Amino acid sequence: FKRIGVAPSADVLVVEDDHATQSMLVEQLTELGFRPRTADDGTKAVASVDERLPQAVVLDLMLPHLDGFQVLEHLRARRNGHDVPVVVYTAMDLTADDRKRLNGGVVEVITKGAGDVHHVVSCVRRALARRTRAEARERG
Repeated sequence: FKRIGVAPSADVLVVEDDHATQSMLVEQLTELGFRPRTADDGTKAVASVDERLPQAVVLDLMLPHLDGFQVLEHLRARRNGHDVPVVVYTAMDLTADDRKRLNGGVVEVITKGAGDVHHVVSCVRRALARRTRAEARERG
């Protein structure tokens, strides 16, 4: 992690209502030294973002209460929320309109089944590394 410039204790919010998938994501992120926290519905995700802005988010789009699109809109409306890398991990077949709603606001969209948990975690790690390098360049 030091070599690629990522703090090993980065705070990652996992927004997933399927508890088996959520557990696998948390396990993989924890093994890599991240500090995952979880939300199993959209309302809890919004509350978690309001409590403390995460450094990255893994986001399912099909959630109870508020959907992932609404969670993403809430995150992006927060101060510095546009800087948070988001990896969408969903079983939803995205339409062209859905992709417009994401509006480039995510690092990658991974379809459940086509992409495994390891791929999601890898995307989070790369996104955090890019963000850390960009912040270092800004500081000079």
